Amino acid sequence: RSLLREVDKEIALSAADAPRDALQARAAFRLEQAQSARARSLARGVGLLATIGAVAPFFGLFGTVWG
Repeated sequence: RSLLREVDKEIALSAADAPRDALQARAAFRLEQAQSARARSLARGVGLLATIGAVAPFFGLFGTVWG
């Protein structure tokens, strides 16, 4: 949904007689920016999750040895 809002925003900011190719290029640029921002937000917690996944078996082994 936000991608469509970005394109609508670019259309509203463009002049009525703007060339179609220029409008498409600016809209594509806005979409790339929105996509990059979304990818960054999705990748934010991956490092912590990888660390937990890598350490978890050692905690299990420690519990087995302790018991």
